[in-house]
Amino acid sequence: MNKKIRLTGRAAAFGLTVSVLMTACSNNDNAPASNQPSGASTSESTSESTSASTAAPTITIAFKGVFTDGDRTNNPVLKELEKKTNTIIKVQEIPDDSFVQKLTLEFNSGTAPDLIQASTDTQTIALINNFGASGMLTKMTDLLPKMPNVQKFYDKEMQTKFVNADGNLYVLPTPRDIGYGAVFIRQDWLDNLGLKSPQTFDEYKEVLKQFATKDPDKDGIDGDTFGVAFDKAGGLEPVLAPFGVPNSDWMKTDDNKLVWSQITPGYKQAIGLARELVAANVADPEFVLYQANHGKPELVKSNKVGVYSSVSSGAAADLAVIQEKTPDAKLVVLNVPPAPGIAKSVSGYGNIITKDKDGLPVGFSSIWAVNSKAKADVLEGIARIFDFTSSDKLITVGVDGTDNTKSGDTTTLTKDLKGLRADGAWDVYNIGFMDQREFWKYLWPEATVANMNNTGLSAHPREVYFSTPTADAQLPQITAKATEIFTQIISGKMDLDAGWTEWEKQFKLLKGDVMTQEMNDRYAKDTK
Repeated sequence: MNKKIRLTGRAAAFGLTVSVLMTACSNNDNAPASNQPSGASTSESTSESTSASTAAPTITIAFKGVFTDGDRTNNPVLKELEKKTNTIIKVQEIPDDSFVQKLTLEFNSGTAPDLIQASTDTQTIALINNFGASGMLTKMTDLLPKMPNVQKFYDKEMQTKFVNADGNLYVLPTPRDIGYGAVFIRQDWLDNLGLKSPQTFDEYKEVLKQFATKDPDKDGIDGDTFGVAFDKAGGLEPVLAPFGVPNSDWMKTDDNKLVWSQITPGYKQAIGLARELVAANVADPEFVLYQANHGKPELVKSNKVGVYSSVSSGAAADLAVIQEKTPDAKLVVLNVPPAPGIAKSVSGYGNIITKDKDGLPVGFSSIWAVNSKAKADVLEGIARIFDFTSSDKLITVGVDGTDNTKSGDTTTLTKDLKGLRADGAWDVYNIGFMDQREFWKYLWPEATVANMNNTGLSAHPREVYFSTPTADAQLPQITAKATEIFTQIISGKMDLDAGWTEWEKQFKLLKGDVMTQEMNDRYAKDTK
């Protein structure tokens, strides 16, 4: 049947954003609580040398994506950060879907922000590196000596992972202990239908079918739910996982070569599966209308989807919303079974760059870049911000005495993490190391916390974080063309074989082969 489902609720802004930014917007017209530092900071770099007579520089920070759960421009954490680092921060939010155009325009017109936050997808990192190679960004190696706390984590070995093709480091990642991607399944739906977690590809497809045709949510209506959800720009992991390919990233072949996932035979099979699911109404045919942060999140939170991909924290936040009306709801990580002939499925790729003292993965949730035109006092202020947030837990636990209380080395939250997000912590000003695992207990049940750890253990680390000149210049166009063609195939407007032939043609026209050769040359050099 043709399901018509009314989407309600606000879009999820939690987790990783993908693709592009827009207008210079929202300067914060509210004066900071104080332009002077409020006492000694825990940061080693923010010390007594920052005196009351030192003028606070004004720093413009551009965030990729609009935060819908709170106000980035005026909140307690922002004001506290300004006080602790003796800075004045002006915020610019740029919507995802105009990132390339807007940021390019700003750099060309000389109005680019001092500090840029962007997402972790390969094409965005390539774009930022391209700005750097064009002389528009400060070399991070020039700033690192001013940030001893940052260097404790971001050592030489870590830096080499992000060095650009020209040999320079233009981006700094935000380390955090959550944010890994995985495929999730509604365990309570399996239980309601008397099903077991799928162990084979055929069982997986059957589960998706029953989720869409039976009554897994027990509302008395058959077929008013979907088995799986994805959108046109991403989130295709539920169909990609069985064929062992990531959404849009570099992967290694059996002979240790790099290949762009979207040009592999496995990706074609995954697109074919997505097309099959949409045609059977197992996935929402209206996925083509979804916008960034709109569509899939509403379906998930309105209790209408059985399987979807997300980051660990995003899935936990979704579950909290679902449980408000469905207390027994349970969302767990699904290790998607591989398709016949596929050695191993890939249920999610994670930005995993190291492990913590307990052996649990640490990834990164965003990248930061600094305008090469930033004045000296602004650069000093940026260095103070990064170094402070790499040694202090303000961004994780909020304002001392308001959001948390401290006794010795123990910090106790006085409000849940939803409140902290609205105040400006957690995914609002995620600068510096965000050590969040110890605080999950304040928001989520023990079983949910264990599941979030499981996403990190289940995620497959990305193969490379570097780029090349052609990748820097071409990846945004390549991924945009892939989205265009794949959307037509999945929605049934283009034949699978004909569409794939056209995609292979476009990949070459967009210098995909040149990009691939450059990447392999760099990879071979780095792995000697």
